[in-house]
Amino acid sequence: MKPRYLGRRVPAVWIAAIWAASSIPVVEAQTTVFAAFGDSITEGINFDELCSCQCREECGYPRRLEDFLNGVGLSSILSNRGRGGETTPMGLGRFDTFLNIERNSDVVLLMEGTNDIGRISRETTLFNLAEMAHRTEEAGLEAAHATLIRRYPGALEDFDNVINERLARDVRDLAYENGRMLVDPFDAFINTPGVFVTHYADVSEDPVGHPNSYGYGQLARIFFNVIRDRDIYPPVVGSVEPERSTQGVSPYAPIRFMLYDFGAGVDLTATRVLIGGVEVPYAATGDPGAYEITYLPPQPLPDSVVVWVVTQDLESPPNAMTDEVTRFTVGDDMALPCVADEITLCIDQQPGDGRFKVTMTWHTELNGGQSGDAFATPLAELGLPAGGLLSFFEGNPEVLVKILDGCAENGRFWVFVSPTTTLGFELTVEDTLARIQGAESSVYKTVVENADGEFARPYFDIEAFDTCVYNLP
Repeated sequence: MKPRYLGRRVPAVWIAAIWAASSIPVVEAQTTVFAAFGDSITEGINFDELCSCQCREECGYPRRLEDFLNGVGLSSILSNRGRGGETTPMGLGRFDTFLNIERNSDVVLLMEGTNDIGRISRETTLFNLAEMAHRTEEAGLEAAHATLIRRYPGALEDFDNVINERLARDVRDLAYENGRMLVDPFDAFINTPGVFVTHYADVSEDPVGHPNSYGYGQLARIFFNVIRDRDIYPPVVGSVEPERSTQGVSPYAPIRFMLYDFGAGVDLTATRVLIGGVEVPYAATGDPGAYEITYLPPQPLPDSVVVWVVTQDLESPPNAMTDEVTRFTVGDDMALPCVADEITLCIDQQPGDGRFKVTMTWHTELNGGQSGDAFATPLAELGLPAGGLLSFFEGNPEVLVKILDGCAENGRFWVFVSPTTTLGFELTVEDTLARIQGAESSVYKTVVENADGEFARPYFDIEAFDTCVYNLP
């Protein structure tokens, strides 16, 4: 379900503002009270010219946001509960006290985590933010999530914003999944030309990357636009697989990412996915508020992969976005889904792709009991790439296995097994491409068994693998 801003209840003052915009007289609405919770980015520091008097209530984005809201007739009060140098574990430690102080507030604006980067795991940060939001809602207040601003290129930790970007995408997932308001300065800031010069304190004075007075004003403006439900921001990317900078990825690994729009929704007809600058087909599931985009590579990915998305929202005029989703490297030792050896039979769909993996174990009570792995003999060298032989003892073929591509006939791969034995065995056939790309084991695996001492019967299944979808043209 697509979240609505402050979905549990919309403050009456905002409803009044909408009526006022339509020139309909209304009774004066109540004041909305916001509590801004976070670290030094919320608290504000001396790089903010309004802080020259050391008056904490004048610092950061909250006071500016209050002025913006009141300036358009939205009666609002904002309290600044930021604390410089705080991590999310520290913030969670004081959160109950904060809620007790702010029990008469309407909305809590959560923007914290920049001090976690390089010191605390992303999973812990996300858990703490989720717990803060949960406690806020249990107290009867609205919770709103905010991503962090980009870190200055000269920052000591995460100067390239890899961790920060992952956290921003996590926060988007968290906001959407719980129907909460999302304020997203991470992307909004970077889309401003020369942002590190115009919006940030001088790096010689502040290697961390705090906003200057102008930056705090822009940060407040981003909060202001979202609170007013002004849809001026394009879609954003949520969680991604594989994540940026991942190494040793399988060449057949699926590429998946969430595409969100917290306003009018994503225009899927205008959405393109590019890998290495080439547009590729993709599958999309969900709704305009949130689509999961999936690309299943039909051929091995190149050694280095860069994924871009080009999209826009359904607003008129649309808000467009072109963004690098992820980049990662492929492992050299994973060229084929199936690696053939003396006990592993690899059967192709396309020449050389080794898509289907066949293994077999055998057992018998004869001669005091014996068991082992069957030996594999491929038939591709004889011009028969769709099949292979398995044997229990050298020079004694026991089982013929054949796999046919029936996707054009009934949308399935077909499996045929012709045994010539009375020994017990368990034969396993896997569609390794489907496995690598995330299919359930019940979809990509078939097991054929025979009890020891019984004449094995032929086996055939023309609906064995419903995995043709994992072979996009």
